[in-house]
Amino acid sequence: MTNLDPTHTVELIERCQRGDRRAFDQLVQQEQQRIYRLTLRIVQRREDVDDLVQEIFLLLYRKIGGFRFESRFSTWLTRLAINECRRVLRRRRFGRLLFGDGWEEQAVDRQRSTLRILEREEEHRTLREALSELPEKQRLVVILRYFEEMSCEEVAAVLDCKIGTVRSRLFHARQRLKKAMLEYEQE
Repeated sequence: MTNLDPTHTVELIERCQRGDRRAFDQLVQQEQQRIYRLTLRIVQRREDVDDLVQEIFLLLYRKIGGFRFESRFSTWLTRLAINECRRVLRRRRFGRLLFGDGWEEQAVDRQRSTLRILEREEEHRTLREALSELPEKQRLVVILRYFEEMSCEEVAAVLDCKIGTVRSRLFHARQRLKKAMLEYEQE
């Protein structure tokens, strides 16, 4: 068995697998913010995120016994969360994944003019719209790579695809986003 996770995380997982409820609570506390941010970026609607995150952790509770330490736990949990988000989105007929409110909060400089603030908001709205128009596979790669700050190798592991596929999807996504932003600037 290759130890891919920090010792503390491995110990928590092993205790969870033996039925230790407190260890599971600690594991949830350790991962909750990251899964919340990821879920919000995928489903876009804040009102859906709390319930969905709870569903993800209930699913984790049921499936943790099947974790075999063959990959990093964070990779395995991210894959579980993405699959649950997809399932819920299909069930609720959201149609396809949208990128939205997951933008990091910007610190607004008080020196900026009102016009510049409005321009930035418009740019962000345009970029969010362009991201929402990407095919699901490209959008997921962008979210994981740039907003979850995963390496291409980690994204490939989460999405269970080759690293070349990740790089290709990123290339095509960037091309589409660049085109959309150029069109915005020309307007």
